[in-house]
Amino acid sequence: MQDLSDIKDVMRAFETGNLEPAQFIERYNTLWRRLRDAQYAEIEAHRLPLGPGTPAAQAISQLFAEIDAYRERPDAPGEAYLTVDQLHQAVREALHVLDDST
Repeated sequence: MQDLSDIKDVMRAFETGNLEPAQFIERYNTLWRRLRDAQYAEIEAHRLPLGPGTPAAQAISQLFAEIDAYRERPDAPGEAYLTVDQLHQAVREALHVLDDST
């Protein structure tokens, strides 16, 4: 399995309050893109350590989607956005899956 320590470290830093939401989102998105690109490269080479459809891959991608739904200051009244508490919950759930996968 691909090493997920960097992405888990960023998730834990946010969960413990060492990163503000904007810092977390920037760092997580950068790492997520690297994992995604590495995954595509491995698929092309017929190696699938993170494997599409595995619980770890699904958790990482789901958290990316959750991050996209977070807004520090919602810009459209009535739109459904994640709150910071919901973002923390999404991180805890993803960490649980990742910890169980490694």
